[in-house]
Amino acid sequence: MDIRNDLYTSRPMRRDEALKRRLEYLQQALTNRVRTKSSQTHQSLCAFFEVLSDYDPFLGHCAPSNPWLTSDTDRWNLMQPLVENPTQLRVRRWSFNCKELLSDPTGVREFMKFCKADFSTESLNFYLHVQDIRNCPLSQMKQKAEVVYREHLAPNAPQEVNINDTIRTKIIKQLENPNREIFFEAEKHIIELMKKNSYPRFLQSENYRNLLQNAPNPVPKKTGIFHFVKDNYFRTSSSSSEDEYDSDDSAHKGENPTTPAATPANKTQPSGAPAATTVNVAASAGVPNTVSNQSNGSDGNKANLRK
Repeated sequence: MDIRNDLYTSRPMRRDEALKRRLEYLQQALTNRVRTKSSQTHQSLCAFFEVLSDYDPFLGHCAPSNPWLTSDTDRWNLMQPLVENPTQLRVRRWSFNCKELLSDPTGVREFMKFCKADFSTESLNFYLHVQDIRNCPLSQMKQKAEVVYREHLAPNAPQEVNINDTIRTKIIKQLENPNREIFFEAEKHIIELMKKNSYPRFLQSENYRNLLQNAPNPVPKKTGIFHFVKDNYFRTSSSSSEDEYDSDDSAHKGENPTTPAATPANKTQPSGAPAATTVNVAASAGVPNTVSNQSNGSDGNKANLRK
């Protein structure tokens, strides 16, 4: 077989398939488009950064210390993919969403323990097998795809998952020439089922509560780099911006937002201060006191105008 002809014939097929998938994605994005207000988007972004601000070593603290600046390697040991005792911040991050839990190997291990006790391991096993297919060599892809089909998708499979017939039919057609995204729709459906069923039960279980209670919480040995970043920074930033806008509006109107309303006596005080200094200098030089009389006359005229 000529390798060059095989390469040239396979490239247009891959390109056409990628274009079809891209077109389907764009069509779904247009049909399922959700229109949100800019204020809601701003609030969601602030809430997102407020939740994850504790996990940023630049904004917060690098607990227990930064291994790039010190000789202490405790942080590297605590942040290994698989650890016996995960930190409190790490365990708390699993409760943000199901994606955070499934992306952490230690979280997947603890989630598997709960699923075994709950007799609901088929969904998690299917998800892990699909991830294995995405990272396996091309020579093993067809064999592993058939194993996943026999264990999870075939009729009367030992660990059959709950998917509809449309997705099952598409997978059967692609088993002869599988690719890495053969189980994409089935995986998406199974993740949604885990979000609604096993994932909330895991967060409410005694296993997760014990992990969160017994998790170590290392104290930072050094303060953060940005000391001016206080708690609830993103929450107070919106209110401070509103106060700033209010102060700008009041400044345009001629009002002072930080001090009470100026009285007539307060308004005449700045003009009286330089007049007093002028009188003192004139008296010391022997000049007649004419400035004070002029200032008193101007004050009287202003009072008459106000009346």
